[in-house]
Amino acid sequence: MLEEGVRLAKIRFEGVRRSYELGDQAAIDTIEALSQLLNRQYRLQLAENTFFENTQVINTFLWDESGSPMLLDEDVIPQPLSQFLNVTPEVEDLRTQVGRHPELLLTDFDLASLNVEKRLKTQELLPVVKLKYNFLTETIADAQLSPLFENNYKWGVSVYTPLLLRKTRGDLGSTKAKIEIKQIGRNLKEQQLRTKLETELNSWRVLNEQVRTLAENVRSLEALLTGETRRFEIGESSLFLVNAREVAAFDSRLTLNDLSAKLYIAYAKARFAAGLGFLAD
Repeated sequence: MLEEGVRLAKIRFEGVRRSYELGDQAAIDTIEALSQLLNRQYRLQLAENTFFENTQVINTFLWDESGSPMLLDEDVIPQPLSQFLNVTPEVEDLRTQVGRHPELLLTDFDLASLNVEKRLKTQELLPVVKLKYNFLTETIADAQLSPLFENNYKWGVSVYTPLLLRKTRGDLGSTKAKIEIKQIGRNLKEQQLRTKLETELNSWRVLNEQVRTLAENVRSLEALLTGETRRFEIGESSLFLVNAREVAAFDSRLTLNDLSAKLYIAYAKARFAAGLGFLAD
């Protein structure tokens, strides 16, 4: 858009200068047209510098299959902003997905591990029971002739447990405390994620309304510019007024582009807050 603005400003400047040479325009009009051209060239230079810096940032994340650094092809350009305007987040799906956020799943794995540890510590509180049973005869064949629990057998049951169980009880209590702390942390994290999601969804809704409002304003400003240009052509307006109309329309279109990009970024942030990947479609 900035390149197009510079091109149109050059055409206007050349036309005004030619009209001045023919005596149809005042000299001040050429200064006005030149000022507009220089201003747009300056803005284009800033945009080109920003584009170059962002391209270098992207290049730091590009590698080929062998792991060697790559450079972004000069023919690669950003996607048209118009295709982003129809992207709408599926609100209810995102709200449901928050409960399966990767950060929460990691906490769930920790909780599962602690619960296993808790069951192990609980088992250590139970008394140990041992059953002993053996033959008193020299051969198994002799033992098989005797009835069970009568002659030539020795058997017994032993039950023992530590008297105080201080260490085991302490370990179990510590594990229970860890589970409680981890569960509270999980609940807090889930609430934070849901709050973050609602914030991003609200940002998307606000930006969506702003884009619609500004798009309507751009159409109105372009209509005013068209009307002012026609008046100028028939001698009922001045170049100053035409430039003023054009600047307003031009700046509004740039702002609309900026908001359109922010709208798609808000969509991506909403998906990220829900724990989903970013879709480029």
